[in-house]
Amino acid sequence: MISIIIPTYNRAHLITQSIESVKNQTFSSWELIIVDDGSTDNTQEVVKLYLADKRIKYIQKENTGAAHSRNVGVEKASYDWVTFLDSDDKVKLDWLKVFANMILSNPKSVLYSVGVTIKYNDKTSHHTPSNDEYIKGGHITRFNAGAYLLKKLIFIEIGGFDSDLRSIQHTDLGIRILEYLNTNFLSSTYSTQSLVIIYKHSGERIQNDWRAVQMGTLKIIDKYKNSVLPKKTISSYYNVASYASFKLGDKKKSIELLKNSIRYNPLNIKLYLKFIYFLFKSISA
Repeated sequence: MISIIIPTYNRAHLITQSIESVKNQTFSSWELIIVDDGSTDNTQEVVKLYLADKRIKYIQKENTGAAHSRNVGVEKASYDWVTFLDSDDKVKLDWLKVFANMILSNPKSVLYSVGVTIKYNDKTSHHTPSNDEYIKGGHITRFNAGAYLLKKLIFIEIGGFDSDLRSIQHTDLGIRILEYLNTNFLSSTYSTQSLVIIYKHSGERIQNDWRAVQMGTLKIIDKYKNSVLPKKTISSYYNVASYASFKLGDKKKSIELLKNSIRYNPLNIKLYLKFIYFLFKSISA
């Protein structure tokens, strides 16, 4: 039995496709918990149309952010396994069936992951887990919503989502999950099938909030750079924070952060080219 949590805020025009993709699953032993984070549109009216299906629950709360909403959803979850889905994304028909089959085939694992397909305008890219090391002993997992299934007890034990983070909340949770697995010698299993479809659009989405991206990425670096993260991963986060700073118009900060990115991955030529570009933009501003 699998609990699916969808946090939502003013996505009445998008959430239908997410709910329908869950209802159409070839695996039927699930519950869907929709946590409305204080929507001011007609989300309630849209969701009410689905509540005849007793597997679907609807929770309304004040606006406290997606991370806290997911934590609330897990608190209300009835089953041992939890996964998450964003209200503007959807999943393929066999999404839960693949998770269920992995549980049956590898019952000792406590984390299961699948690939994602990211769509942006007319571009499509596929990202799958692999055996490359991310944190010692753990494979690279796409910690996007919908891309992983976790034991509810572990989610609770590691403290759930960090409600202070406005961005990269899944990344933060993923790092703590893998730390927990490594410390307790627990295993994970993955499938290379891309079963989650993520839509990147120009509408309201946290990835477009550059201040949130900047602050969230820097907090991740501060929390983990002296512990579990490989140097290339730290470099990647500094690179993201640098780009967010550039988009915010803080050219000086973007250059300083990019210097740190280069320091942690000095063989990455693309970082030097970006540094020259940012420096040129700073001088010509």
